Amino acid sequence: MIIQYVAEDGKIFEDEDDCIAYERGLKIKPYTKDIKFFTGDLKEYSLDLNMPYDPYENGDFMVFKTQEAAEKYSDLMYDYGYTECPTEKGIYYFDEGTEGFINVKEKVDEMKRFIAKYEKLLEISKED
Repeated sequence: MIIQYVAEDGKIFEDEDDCIAYERGLKIKPYTKDIKFFTGDLKEYSLDLNMPYDPYENGDFMVFKTQEAAEKYSDLMYDYGYTECPTEKGIYYFDEGTEGFINVKEKVDEMKRFIAKYEKLLEISKED
């Protein structure tokens, strides 16, 4: 007896897990143009639909150009057991200290406030 698994698009697999992984990839494929991954030196890290969790684990930055792309990728990562993937459009980096993803824009805004505060202190110190 031969058991075969047929994906939604008709592709045939002998292994059920391979078929499931392939179908997961099909769901996100239309959104891949709106998802980018980068290493720490800002080199693009490609998304392999056979291992879509690899850039999640090994990349340093994730860019979701659309809300739909963020949601679809987050759903995909959830299927692989990752529950902390960002679900909103934006740019994110993995922060080792908090062990979570941080929105880059929010972090930049926080850093600007920090710099402004200390620049004010520097100006005050010059007045004497």
